[in-house]
Amino acid sequence: MARLLISLFALVILFTPRPVSAESSTENEKSPLKSARETVEKYRDEVKKTRMETKDEIKQTRAINKASIEAKLVENRKAIEEKRTELREDLKKIRDEKKKQVVENTASRISDRNTRWVSHWNEVLERLSSILEKIETEASSLNNTALNEAIAKAKSSLAASQTKVSTQAAKLYSPTIETESSLGENMRELISLFQADVKSVITSLNETRRMVKDAATKLREAKS
Repeated sequence: MARLLISLFALVILFTPRPVSAESSTENEKSPLKSARETVEKYRDEVKKTRMETKDEIKQTRAINKASIEAKLVENRKAIEEKRTELREDLKKIRDEKKKQVVENTASRISDRNTRWVSHWNEVLERLSSILEKIETEASSLNNTALNEAIAKAKSSLAASQTKVSTQAAKLYSPTIETESSLGENMRELISLFQADVKSVITSLNETRRMVKDAATKLREAKS
């Protein structure tokens, strides 16, 4: 009888469930939450890294474009002086001294204005590129199709304007001196050419401004 009681007591102890400690239960409950938090932190780190890489890439491109245009302006100064020397030689065939002075002054003003405007446009491109850089950095974590398309259009327009300004920086404006009777017509053609070139660049820059503004609007909409 005693052996039977001992056996029954042993079975009760064997099959009685052991209590789970509160600490162990809490750890099991927190495990999925901890995993989710780690995933979120990892994603944030990746987004931050992507933003920094994008920002550095844009800054580098912007610096290269600005330096390229400035270099062309420096190179152009020597070419402008050479053209002025050639113009003075060509003007020797014109007898009227007043006409000579008007032609030389007009050609000089056009060259100087082109240099100043190219420098100004280069600064405008710098500002637009900086704004677009901030937009693209913030957009990298939003994954918004409309926003990404607007940024792509703005970048394409910015590149086109960069090309326009770079091309304009390399242009030289010097009148063709044939005869005294055709001098007035030659100068009008030169002025018209310069005005058309300037208008073309300004139109391109205005379009880029519009594209960047549209990207900024799409960013606000995506964040709202």
